[in-house]
Amino acid sequence: MNLMASLSDTVVLDSNAMTYLDQATHRVYSPYTDSSDLCEDRVALFRLYLHLEQIPWIVPAIEMEYERIREESRLRSHTLLAYAFLHEFTGPLDGEAIGSRVEELQTRHNREQDCRVVAEAEAYGAEVVLTCDRGMLRNLEGAARVALYRPKTYWEKLAVLRGRRPPREPIVEPTDTTQWWIW
Repeated sequence: MNLMASLSDTVVLDSNAMTYLDQATHRVYSPYTDSSDLCEDRVALFRLYLHLEQIPWIVPAIEMEYERIREESRLRSHTLLAYAFLHEFTGPLDGEAIGSRVEELQTRHNREQDCRVVAEAEAYGAEVVLTCDRGMLRNLEGAARVALYRPKTYWEKLAVLRGRRPPREPIVEPTDTTQWWIW
């Protein structure tokens, strides 16, 4: 596992990171009115989307998870984000190997879905999985063959120079005229 962060890393989003990126891309989102603990992670995810050399990926386990969203507007928003703005790993996976790896990871972390995301990211050769799940970060650190980071921690580790022009423009320019996403 490479603990060095690079703008060329293959980065996978878990379901909560995908949701927070989705929220940050909404026209009405502004970090100035977001008083939650996740504000810095939402901003970091938006900036990572703009600055990474390749856009973030999702694994099949994440697609299956967001497809179970019952609220129509949230499902539509996640589906649009996945199909239009994220890469989806779609190549074949060895189900038996993934299942064995999930079981191995579950000796450290009891949430099967989290372990499946990590196992699939490993199988596809990703370097990084972004999550805001503290249990996943704590329990799978050292066991995962990918680096696990909170989005804000990964953004800080990249040490992107202020003023660097990103390879992408905002997905939807937020209505906030302060242009908070500019680094």
